[in-house]
Amino acid sequence: MYKTFTPIFMAVAFFTTQPVFAQCAGDRYKKFVFENVTLTSDIPYGSNVGWTGGATENLFLDVYQPTGDAETDRPLVILVHGGSFIGGSKTGTDVVPFCNDFAKMGYVTASVQYRLGLNTLPPDSVSAVEAVVRSYHDVKAAIRFFRKDVAEHGNTYGIDPGSVFIIGTSAGGISAVHLAYLDELNELPPYVDYSEPGLDGGLEGNTGNAGYPDTVSAIVSICGALKDTAWMKPGDTPILSLHAVNDNVVPYGFDFVRPFFGLPILEVNGGSSIHEKADASGLINCFHTYRNVTPGEEHTPHVTAPAQYDTTLVLARNFLAHFVCGELLDCHYSNPLISNVKDAIEKVPVFSIYPNPVANAINIDLTRWGRGVRVNVFDAMGRLLIWEVVPEAQIVALQREGLGPGIYLVQLSLDGITVSEKIILR
Repeated sequence: MYKTFTPIFMAVAFFTTQPVFAQCAGDRYKKFVFENVTLTSDIPYGSNVGWTGGATENLFLDVYQPTGDAETDRPLVILVHGGSFIGGSKTGTDVVPFCNDFAKMGYVTASVQYRLGLNTLPPDSVSAVEAVVRSYHDVKAAIRFFRKDVAEHGNTYGIDPGSVFIIGTSAGGISAVHLAYLDELNELPPYVDYSEPGLDGGLEGNTGNAGYPDTVSAIVSICGALKDTAWMKPGDTPILSLHAVNDNVVPYGFDFVRPFFGLPILEVNGGSSIHEKADASGLINCFHTYRNVTPGEEHTPHVTAPAQYDTTLVLARNFLAHFVCGELLDCHYSNPLISNVKDAIEKVPVFSIYPNPVANAINIDLTRWGRGVRVNVFDAMGRLLIWEVVPEAQIVALQREGLGPGIYLVQLSLDGITVSEKIILR
């Protein structure tokens, strides 16, 4: 199915594209032309029923703008975080660096909160699809929020409504590719009840800002996946995909997604399969396979490895410049933004959690970490249950008092490095 704007919105897109091209005369959208970024946090953009089918969740986004920028018709990049649809946040380390760096290049960027939660743990195919649909509806509402703001509120954030892009990581990448290619009702898996509160509203959903387009100019999927590549057709949304061959969470090709201890949940198509179908369909696309990835970090390696982040940023910058500035499509690592970053790869300290599954205490070996490590424990819904700052390198024993059986996420943070591991409590 071809993506189209309404006739009125086509006119808006046409006229607002011209100033964006004019802005590309110098280094804007290619290099860091601004030193500082202005952040506006917790802007409400919509609401919808959560995964429990009960209370309504209010949803928020953060907007990053280049400080002191005189332009008012700027392309918008929306970031969608990962976290297996149970965790992660709009302030996560998988998205915030992109928000800041693209804003320094002159873009307006936004990081979006979406509804989290799975109805079963470990999830089955039904609860997995439901989680994707909720995020799909929410991200669409966020896109519409900005276009509604242009039409009804004087363009508060100074964007070009005809130049909107999505960058999604992991679960956020899954949301992005479904937003791009799931565009007909009969493509929705039939074993889910889409009349349930929070899942209803067809392809547009009921999260908010109805009546405005939710299409995008292109997407970037970092370790994302699509349920069915048959949904990709000539004329569909352009895509840059990035994926590691041995990603053991979201598959590189066609296989099961395995976000919970290797348990197969749902068959999907990873970056390699998406790229093959994009080529066969004649879609504008680029594809990158992450190389030299540290073992154990094959999923979203840009989060922990500066060299992989640099590669991802440059490839995304080159890809978006094709649409924003009319440059030739460049699918290669060229014109780097950060010099010598590949010679300064930081090694994330090793840690271990044992035993796993856990019966009593959660033992965390932090003997290779420095002072002041923050340890967070989240439940399957992304709620912070335990946190502790460890004053020195040691083995920590966290008592599980009050924590029932289930899957939890242990997260460690120190000096801008964040890593996490899932555990099972018996």
